Amino acid sequence: MNIWQIEITNHCNISCVYCPRTELMTRNIGKMTHETIDKIASVASNDMIRLHHYGESLLYPDLCVYAIETFAKHGIKAGINTNGTAATLKNVKRVFDAGLEEMVLSYHPLYKRKNEKEPASNRHIQSLIDGLDKKYLEKMEVIRVVSPEEETQAIEELKGY
Repeated sequence: MNIWQIEITNHCNISCVYCPRTELMTRNIGKMTHETIDKIASVASNDMIRLHHYGESLLYPDLCVYAIETFAKHGIKAGINTNGTAATLKNVKRVFDAGLEEMVLSYHPLYKRKNEKEPASNRHIQSLIDGLDKKYLEKMEVIRVVSPEEETQAIEELKGY
């Protein structure tokens, strides 16, 4: 089985210091068309597709659902990586109900969204997790991205596990 990594968009609503997109990306911001998704599905049969890279796919939930449903019709499993900022209960349920196999949600509590005074809080992620049924949670992995300033504290917290 091949694993394809595609970005249905290179639009992202946060600027992570470690991401090349933040400072180095020079291509225009855009998103895939349905036709491009259809072409990918026609050549990737029985493979796995990961929706991620330099964009936040859940900013376009309708396009995510279209892609996941299209891939599923071709026997292709789909997974998604998200920064969590657009991971609302509605969006998460929609993509899983469309056939999403797995989600890696890596939230960034210290990184601000564009035009945001305060960073996305832990409460948003906790509220999302609290609102999801077990059938969704079993297919999710939640990762907290720490800044260099937080690294020492995070290592100390993990020593107890």
